[in-house]
Amino acid sequence: MVSILVLCIAFVYVMAQAQQQQMRKNLLINAKIIANSINWQPLADDLKTAELQSDIAKTNRANVATLTTQLQSACKANGDCAEIYVLYVNDQKAQYVLDVPMNNAKKAVDVGANYIIDVNNANSAKMTRVSNAQDAYVVSDQKNLISAYAPIISTDLPKLLLGIDVEKSRWNKQLMQALWLPILFTLAFMVIFTSFVWHHFKQLVQNMHSFESSTVEMSNVDALTGLSNRLILDDRMAQAIKVAIRAKSMVAILFVDLDYFKDINDTYGHGIGDQLLKKVADRLNTLMRAEDTIARVGGDEFVILLGNLKSENQAVIVADKIIEKITQPFKAGAKTLKLGASIGIAMYPQHDTNMQVLIKYADSAMYFSKRLGGGRCSVYDSSMSKPFDDKTIDKDFINTVAA
Repeated sequence: MVSILVLCIAFVYVMAQAQQQQMRKNLLINAKIIANSINWQPLADDLKTAELQSDIAKTNRANVATLTTQLQSACKANGDCAEIYVLYVNDQKAQYVLDVPMNNAKKAVDVGANYIIDVNNANSAKMTRVSNAQDAYVVSDQKNLISAYAPIISTDLPKLLLGIDVEKSRWNKQLMQALWLPILFTLAFMVIFTSFVWHHFKQLVQNMHSFESSTVEMSNVDALTGLSNRLILDDRMAQAIKVAIRAKSMVAILFVDLDYFKDINDTYGHGIGDQLLKKVADRLNTLMRAEDTIARVGGDEFVILLGNLKSENQAVIVADKIIEKITQPFKAGAKTLKLGASIGIAMYPQHDTNMQVLIKYADSAMYFSKRLGGGRCSVYDSSMSKPFDDKTIDKDFINTVAA
């Protein structure tokens, strides 16, 4: 009985660690999205000319005021955010450039206030490592706060960091809300085990195996390509909408379907088909920004999420690059094969504000591209939801084996 109790406690502990990791990941994603959604260049230009080492207070206060408003909006969009700030790291020392607490009792610290403070030495060292790495995102516990630091890489001043603080009390409350079900499950398991262990041991083992199998099936990553699955896509879409609302930008959904894939798969077998899907995923990854999301949603269907866009044309340019990249020959085993791509595009908020509807619209636009012969992209309009009058134009399966 003691061993069972220890196992239950260990189970809850592992679940707590997993939930903590997911919460940290979400906080880092939020910090990264904010860091990439704001125009930092005016502040960066000011900091370069202000010679921060000797006089940090010379930064243009108009730029600081504009940035303060943007950061306040970004922080308010996430209910967990207690404070958001910008740091400058130089010579193994970190300084606050802008501090925007959400507590009205504390005034914002900015570069014109003449009381810029240095970060303590221990945390300065951590922030210096993050700044030097440029692609690292870390979370550290500090007193009553959970803090995320993200390098701001959208300027030519590679020494700025964005920081977000979450109150530890709120953090722990969310953690407990996420753990009540595992705790309840653990208690129920202990009661059932105590009552029926001698008579139902084999059945209990089978149930545990079923639980383990269902947990594995809920993985967030597509097993074949390593791309995100639909669960992660839905979460990223929600985050992209929040950023779009704050930044008054656009979000694009690209629905990509491979031309000729079914014929190749049927002709050469699933082994060759799987190799092609992996190579397609690799090529798509080379075209996307770090903040973009690629998800495999079907056999040879992919959905790509592009956030923080200024125009529809940006999405069209990406789609054209995808088509160009996919049409280049693939090496699969001893064969060199050709594929194509048909793409449909739907935009937030022009076409709709519901992401599931936008996926449906992008799918309709993709089929419209297919009907026109494939190998092209189409931007959704309402006529694409109506029945297609002409006969569908299908390309014949020819010249798919490159000479």
